[in-house]
Amino acid sequence: MDRRVILKKRSTPATAGQELIVTCPGGAEEVLADELREVGFADVRAETGAVRARRTGEAGIPEANRLLRTASRVLMPVAAGPADDYDAAYAVVRSAPWDTLLPLDRTFAISATARSAEIRDHRFLAMRAKDAIVDRQRERLQGKRSSVERHSPDVPVVVFAGDGRVEVSLDTSGAPLHERGYRTEHGEAPLRETVAAMMLRAAGWPRQRLLVDPFCGAGTIAIEAALIAGGRVPGDLGRRYAYQRWSWIGGVGAGVGDGGAGAADRTAGASAGIRIVAADVDPAMVATARRNAERAGVADWIEFSVSDAAATLETVGGLRTPGAGDTRRGGGGVVVTNPPYGERLAPADLDAVYGRVGGAMKQALPGWEVWMILGEAAPARRLGLAPDRRLPVFNGGLAAQVCHYQIRERTRR
Repeated sequence: MDRRVILKKRSTPATAGQELIVTCPGGAEEVLADELREVGFADVRAETGAVRARRTGEAGIPEANRLLRTASRVLMPVAAGPADDYDAAYAVVRSAPWDTLLPLDRTFAISATARSAEIRDHRFLAMRAKDAIVDRQRERLQGKRSSVERHSPDVPVVVFAGDGRVEVSLDTSGAPLHERGYRTEHGEAPLRETVAAMMLRAAGWPRQRLLVDPFCGAGTIAIEAALIAGGRVPGDLGRRYAYQRWSWIGGVGAGVGDGGAGAADRTAGASAGIRIVAADVDPAMVATARRNAERAGVADWIEFSVSDAAATLETVGGLRTPGAGDTRRGGGGVVVTNPPYGERLAPADLDAVYGRVGGAMKQALPGWEVWMILGEAAPARRLGLAPDRRLPVFNGGLAAQVCHYQIRERTRR
């Protein structure tokens, strides 16, 4: 038996020192590694698109799923070994104790990734992995086997082939972790919640106390900012996880180490004096953002308005007269935003938008920081600003860059 997987009847929990593989959007690995260290994980090692870490005790899997803002999935490895062809991959998968990991009355499905020179067909890899699992079960369980359920399996299985090795894991998350549950409505080019959280962590929020998103769309950045400022972790929003159905694996199943809605978020800042402004030129998107914020329970934290992006920046920067009820405060702040890349605007219109926004930043926001995620089609040159830092990232498979701009004080002549 693989010693890393221990049944409930044993005294040592499955997660005692259990190595986890936590996946994330490409480019967010170092941010996720810092998150894992903050919530008590050790032996943290960043890889491409994932971070490996260990957490002593029973709470590792629940904590990783509940607390991490930039994680996509939390995987529990159950087998690994060299494999230079599909037969060797079959042997690695079969070596896991599927007779105890996967009860006969529970369903499973396989997600396979093939990045090996010898193993290139992920569909055939998945088929061989399925054969290995049911063959192991039939051998140990009087010819019986579990059923495959592709849409909502009890036990999602992940198989990865690359660099001459195959690794097999159980997906403890189920639905990807960027699906917090509050964003049931979104626009044409939605920003994933995990990427928004990455940008906010990179920006150091809530150190600045004032955050503005002038292209708020469905409200993702503002909502994630409010969750961070209020100490609300993703696991407080009511979603469920695959591991909660695994009561037969000690230390992993429902009720073990789940914490509660009041569990401390070690990344949260003090909430006093926080101001979050979210605006968009499209009234329908602002209404959508407000409804999403209500579902997340943070609508009272966010000032929503229908406004052109440049006008929003001029208002918060003090160049325009604020509207009634404005609570504008002095000092700098931070802009964190996902401007349009060109999906809905013609190139000339997009150039004009970026030009006006860049001008407003230079005129109205001296001393501010700006963090933008820019797609390949974004006319970033029209901002008239040079980024101090660029972070390559993938948002839902689309290549982009998170660019940091420090707006300098204008010198007087």
